[in-house]
Amino acid sequence: MIFNMIRHKGCAFFAWLGVAGLFGHPAFAGEVHPVPETYDEVEVETVTGGPRLLFSDSPESVYEKGILFRGVADGDTRLFLHHLNETKETLKIAVLLRPVSEGTFITWGLRGIGAPNRNYFEAARESQRHYFEGYVKNRSFMMRLDYKTYRHERHSAGNQYAPDYYNIYANRSLAVTHLNPGEFVEGLSLAKNSRFLGTRVRPQELLTGMFDFRTRGPVEVLVLIMDPKDDAVAFAGAAKELPMDEHPLRGIYEHGDLTYFVKKPVQVLPGQTAGLTMGVSDDPLFLKGKDPMSGTETVDYGNYGVIYHVVYDLDPSAGDEPLSLSYNPWGGNFAGTGLIAGREEKIVGIPPAREVFGEQDKRETILKLTPSQDGIRQEFLWSPPGASNLPLRIFWTKDVSERNVPVKSSRDGEEPGRMRAAFERFKAERDGVPM
Repeated sequence: MIFNMIRHKGCAFFAWLGVAGLFGHPAFAGEVHPVPETYDEVEVETVTGGPRLLFSDSPESVYEKGILFRGVADGDTRLFLHHLNETKETLKIAVLLRPVSEGTFITWGLRGIGAPNRNYFEAARESQRHYFEGYVKNRSFMMRLDYKTYRHERHSAGNQYAPDYYNIYANRSLAVTHLNPGEFVEGLSLAKNSRFLGTRVRPQELLTGMFDFRTRGPVEVLVLIMDPKDDAVAFAGAAKELPMDEHPLRGIYEHGDLTYFVKKPVQVLPGQTAGLTMGVSDDPLFLKGKDPMSGTETVDYGNYGVIYHVVYDLDPSAGDEPLSLSYNPWGGNFAGTGLIAGREEKIVGIPPAREVFGEQDKRETILKLTPSQDGIRQEFLWSPPGASNLPLRIFWTKDVSERNVPVKSSRDGEEPGRMRAAFERFKAERDGVPM
């Protein structure tokens, strides 16, 4: 995760050529420019909602066999797992789901699991690409809200109203598993009552990804790491629960979706820029929860497993002048996948034309939009990749010829990322140590 990127083999230095071909980007994607000298932060309203998030990450680097996560799902749930095999032998990771008492039905929603990989950036990109491919495939079942509609719905339903993006479960073609008491399903393969299944992970390989599901009644969820020949059910009954590492992020968190409604249409003149900053080190929107195994209160520093929805309108009076949507990895190395949803859906690489982008004083174009071709209402979906850093800034710009100038912003003077500082403050407050 963001705390130990340097230790993870310096994988920022791996570079792909032709990554953009994976996503079908226009030729202009990948243009790199300095971050604007000045820009205006757009005014937003933020709303939390979505499924309960089960986060299996700590220990991130695993040195022994055992139970990595044990908790209970009930209703709409998302599991995010992120584990590195630091042993000297090939092991397997399995996700065991079984009814707590009575039988249950589990409906399987969106899912994106990367293949085990020693290139952590590639693993994260792959898992997110698979997840958003499912989003596009099921788009007809997914809610699309603009800010005006959201305000109307909230006025009618009360202040607790939040967008529900998961009408996907109305899709009758989704896979459903029926479990009687004593039965189980392995969540990575969806195989029922198969005791010896799991995903093999060689030494120094990372397994990362997430999947959504809906249960009818409480279901126990276990993430196990064990010998490839082990019986998962027998192992779960005898293995020890592994403690969290020095970064206590493991936990159960409410609301795995975060929506930023931009209140006014994005209007910029040539040479002007509007921006939005997400995931600063003291972000109050980082989820707070509890580790179900130790009872420790935890914070998901980085909001891993959270889907961010940035909902905005293009200026309808702008005509066909293209507006550049770009991003800035303000916290350092970043490699993931996102989704642009306008008149059509486009899966986009972040970055679009290389494996990783980490120039904190630069921004890179994702794509260019015009109201006539792409529609007025737009949505940008992304999720913090497991091997990347925050904060992330996005910019809307009408480009003119730019000079290489010193980088300034409305947030100059603020610590530019890496959640370690926030975590150290949290740990000091918890332990009563003065900073």
